[in-house]
Amino acid sequence: MSASKVKANSIKLKDAKKKLIEIIVNTTESAFKVKIQNDDGGANLMIYLPESERNNFDQNSFRSIVDAKLGRVRTLLCFVHDGYIENFLGD
Repeated sequence: MSASKVKANSIKLKDAKKKLIEIIVNTTESAFKVKIQNDDGGANLMIYLPESERNNFDQNSFRSIVDAKLGRVRTLLCFVHDGYIENFLGD
């Protein structure tokens, strides 16, 4: 895919974050946090979920929904110890 097509189909990260939060709310009952971050690969949306949710969370289905609704937005999923979201990722 050419760079111009990628740019034309891309979505702003702030808008993608809002849509991603809607998807997660419909996917899980547990606490979560979505942050816009950067690493060596560029900007991404980091999704934090508690470790206790790992067995209940259908990652394949979730990825399919995210790909369909957000397209080419880098999303990373991170399961963290219970309490980490509330204690370290507060607003």
